[in-house]
Amino acid sequence: MFRSTRKISLTILNSSRSNINYVSLRNVDIVRQSSSLITSSPVRLAYVRVEGKDTDPDPPLFICHGLFGAKKNWRSIAKALNRKTSREIVAIDARNHGNSDHHPEMNYFVQALDAKHLIQKLDIPKVIIIGHSMGGKVAMTMALSFPELVEKIIVVDSSPAPSISDEDIQRYLKTKMEMGQSKIRSKRDAEKMMMNTVNSRILRQFFLTNLIPSEEGYKWRINLEAIDNNLQYLMDFPSKFPHKQFNGEAIFIGGGRSRYIQEKDYDIIYKLFPKAEITFIPDCGHWVHAEKPRELMEIIQDFLMRYP
Repeated sequence: MFRSTRKISLTILNSSRSNINYVSLRNVDIVRQSSSLITSSPVRLAYVRVEGKDTDPDPPLFICHGLFGAKKNWRSIAKALNRKTSREIVAIDARNHGNSDHHPEMNYFVQALDAKHLIQKLDIPKVIIIGHSMGGKVAMTMALSFPELVEKIIVVDSSPAPSISDEDIQRYLKTKMEMGQSKIRSKRDAEKMMMNTVNSRILRQFFLTNLIPSEEGYKWRINLEAIDNNLQYLMDFPSKFPHKQFNGEAIFIGGGRSRYIQEKDYDIIYKLFPKAEITFIPDCGHWVHAEKPRELMEIIQDFLMRYP
């Protein structure tokens, strides 16, 4: 059975709204309230769109992957959700990932702007966002910054708190950058290079999906330099959402063996998302969609059925 918890009561914050702008520099975060967003322009996002039933008015599911991931990592779940819910599915590659454009700036506000731009380009009134890890923080930022575009959020193993496993991320990133300086002749060679730092074979196979053919063998598709330069922002969460709440339905799905959603995070989750539910999948680590796809699907389906 799944382990879950719900908030019974909550002090309601001032509901007045204010625009929040985020400017990321190398060594400083500036959060400002103003009438316009001071940041880079949105980049072109690669996406795949699976059509729902023509007569189905339900909001599409908008899938945001995690750090080092890509839309294709969610392909099987996206197809299954489309088949079981009849909803349209849109799965994206984040900036500096997959087939999306590269850009030196990378934080949660600019990623939310990227998603907003694509949703408006596709002429979709509202979406339900499914986000894993980094994508979960994009989902939360979208919901708090542009609630008019978001009906519900489904956050997979992420919380509105600084990530605590940044040592693992830094180690994985260092390994990838060192590999990038060497000639990668085959994916088998690449997996051997990762064995000392990435113990899980599932995780190694996941990372290998980021390799693409090059003239000399293989190279990384993701923009490692931009990720490295912005890692401090990606491991954190924007702390200044004055008087902000998302009043739509929200569910936070954690891995039972993961540390990305901790009990100490519950207060900030319920403060920002007063209708939030929190549930855990037993015997599951951080890579929930790879380790326990069936259980994850069941929770998502149940959530969508309970809150149509």
